[in-house]
Amino acid sequence: MPDYRDYAPWLEAKYGQRVYKVPLNIPGGSCPNRDGTVGTGGCIFCDASGSGFQCLPDTMNIREQWAENKAFYERRFHAHKFISYLQTYTNTYMGLDKFKEIVLAATEDPDLVGVAISTRPDCINDDYLAFLSELQDSRKLDVDIELGLQTVNYHNLVEVNRGHTLAEYIDAVLRIKRYGLSTTAHVILNLPGDDMLDVIETAKIISTLGVDFVKLHSLYVVGHTELGRRYKNGEFTMITLQEYVERVVTFLEYLNPEIEVLIFPAWDTVPYDRVSPNINILSQRLETLSKLALEPNVKHKRIVITSVGATIQKIPPKKIFLNSNRMIKIGSKLDFNSFLHYCSINGYCRVEQVMEPSEFAIRGDIIDIFPIGAEEPIRIDLFDDEIENIRTFNPLNQRSTGNLNEYTFMVANEVILNENTIKNFRLTYREEFGTSGIKDEIYESISSGKKYLGMENWLPFFYDESLPTLFDYMPSAHIVLGNNYTDALKAKEETIIDHYKSRLDVLNLKNNSEEQIYRPIKPETLYLNEAEFENIIQNRTHAKITSLSLPDSENITNLKVIPARDFSHAKNVNLSAVYQDLKDYLNENAKLKRIICCHSLGSRERLFNMMSEHDIKDLCFAESYAEAIKKANCVVALGTTVARTLEYYAKTGKTSGEDDIFIYPGFEFKIVDALLTNFHAPKSTVLMLASAFAGWDHLKNAYDHAIEEKYNFLSYGDSMLIC
Repeated sequence: MPDYRDYAPWLEAKYGQRVYKVPLNIPGGSCPNRDGTVGTGGCIFCDASGSGFQCLPDTMNIREQWAENKAFYERRFHAHKFISYLQTYTNTYMGLDKFKEIVLAATEDPDLVGVAISTRPDCINDDYLAFLSELQDSRKLDVDIELGLQTVNYHNLVEVNRGHTLAEYIDAVLRIKRYGLSTTAHVILNLPGDDMLDVIETAKIISTLGVDFVKLHSLYVVGHTELGRRYKNGEFTMITLQEYVERVVTFLEYLNPEIEVLIFPAWDTVPYDRVSPNINILSQRLETLSKLALEPNVKHKRIVITSVGATIQKIPPKKIFLNSNRMIKIGSKLDFNSFLHYCSINGYCRVEQVMEPSEFAIRGDIIDIFPIGAEEPIRIDLFDDEIENIRTFNPLNQRSTGNLNEYTFMVANEVILNENTIKNFRLTYREEFGTSGIKDEIYESISSGKKYLGMENWLPFFYDESLPTLFDYMPSAHIVLGNNYTDALKAKEETIIDHYKSRLDVLNLKNNSEEQIYRPIKPETLYLNEAEFENIIQNRTHAKITSLSLPDSENITNLKVIPARDFSHAKNVNLSAVYQDLKDYLNENAKLKRIICCHSLGSRERLFNMMSEHDIKDLCFAESYAEAIKKANCVVALGTTVARTLEYYAKTGKTSGEDDIFIYPGFEFKIVDALLTNFHAPKSTVLMLASAFAGWDHLKNAYDHAIEEKYNFLSYGDSMLIC
């Protein structure tokens, strides 16, 4: 499958300079959907000029149009390379001889690098393709056939009067491919009658066919068209800008699923902390490292999103991932004691009930375990020593959510406590701190094979080799650096040094008041310094993002991004002034969606609390940008059935079928922000759902009010809005 990139930079990269498409208007052009061959009136969104509103008039012949357009592009953009674009109407609908005449006239210029032919899927003919293929070979021109698809919803193709079917589009693409020509798909993502499933299916079919280029159009309602008439009569409404953006994002996500995005966060703790990183942070890090270690030469593209703090920190060697994976399969044997040993030495913690990643529990012949990188825990049912079932389940209600045939486990911590790592730690700790260190709590705990909070800060002591960094896991990766990476690098290095010195100062106090001695390892043992980081960057292919508005050039691309609001000026007054400034800004722009990004879960929690203390309201957590976008809008569920359906979708991703979700107090709502519901009968599941959303005390107060005011209860009674 192709890698989809922005068209203009792709052309520039291919031809070594800017390339411009010159639109041409075919004199006397037509369409079988206009002249009665397959239909009349054309597509309901298309006016009499077709798609050629940017073209010169068809009273000019092709050579005249080309000369005038080329002169304009040369003068306006200093262009030197061009693509001839036969844009209007259906260009392969004319006779073959006339088609050849038009194409040859449009491809005479020596500065030409290609020709693009706009047409319909049902007007693809082998004779025309054979001619274009020969032209491509003889003239060394790149020939691209642009096909108007718009949607794969075959019902909607009829509704908008396209006059062709999905089958004809698929056939056209396959024919074009056989002649060695490239093809472009034109797609409208917001046609009336299309929904998100149509968007996804369109992307899947385009990807499956290996279409080379995609043009995304937003629906443009032109007056004096059938679509314009329907719009004026209120027969349909346009989706919002935000909905269109969501469709584009979803389309791109499904267009090329072979681009894999991996997240590698930094620890959410300060250097030399007495606590371990958040388990979800560790889970994300280990999942990414495992994929990079076990699948280093994948054919698809990968994007790893990370931070300066994460990249300068040493990480475990690849061998812990290569040697620690374990697969289970239905029908295979499972040695109970061996599996328990695997869990204990690979970072899993035994508990009474599994709730979080890296935990496991045992109940008779059942093993519950929450693997690193998994969304839900899994349950292993044993019959004697044979694996009978492997199921995913909801840790809150313990109900099964799915079945698995097999599963592969990986390590659950960056520090693996086994015989070798414990031996390495003991030896290195004594070498570094002397025999006096053997009485330290961490030394005693690790020596006995027990976890110690914050032990990750001694990570290099556990392994008998020099530790790598993330760069070593990706030796050929291209690096993109953020705008303020140098500031972040210096700030991180200063923080590391400050915390290290603070630990030394406390350690060197004669009257040490700390209950436990903390002996920090040298910073260079665990972290890269600024010079080492820059040396790695300079020896890799890299790009730097800057906030400076620079003109486009060979080495500069202007992304046209508006910088975020800077509140640092208020800090010169006092800290409270920063929050007051932020509060004023949010109030002034109350209609805007505000998303505040934090570098870790811990920093998010602290910022949330500080903003709340300064009376900044209407705050909520989001785990991803997609979730933040959803939460920026208020999702109101009209009834408990809708609420249950939405939350079941959030949990499973399923859009049809029967749900098995039971919502009761303690349930964490993922989508629903407000609930409109009536007053329910006692001891009902819907009453439990309402109490889960509102809280029992609030709900009881609402019912007391309803009884006092003599509201009508049950299905056809009065209702309440719970926000």
